[in-house]
Amino acid sequence: MTDQVTINGKQYPYRLSYKALKQVSSLSAKGEIGIDSAEHALYWALKSGHQKENQEFTFEMKDMEEILEENFDLFIKVQKDMTAMTDKINGGNEPGK
Repeated sequence: MTDQVTINGKQYPYRLSYKALKQVSSLSAKGEIGIDSAEHALYWALKSGHQKENQEFTFEMKDMEEILEENFDLFIKVQKDMTAMTDKINGGNEPGK
């Protein structure tokens, strides 16, 4: 299942998957995800969403900083999605926690 995000007034498929998060965390020597990871997470989430929807992917990594600069709500979404996924991976959504 993919979400839709708006970039420059156009809707695009977005899917922050395990594979996308793995790409982001592998960029850090410690596997930690920081604020600068939002660009990488957005790139891989867009790529994953496009693949899932069988759509051509035309973004480049270098585009992500400007996209996030112009759309702070998207930055917040990416950060929240990364946090939610890492919490799930780390067992944060288990009963009793």
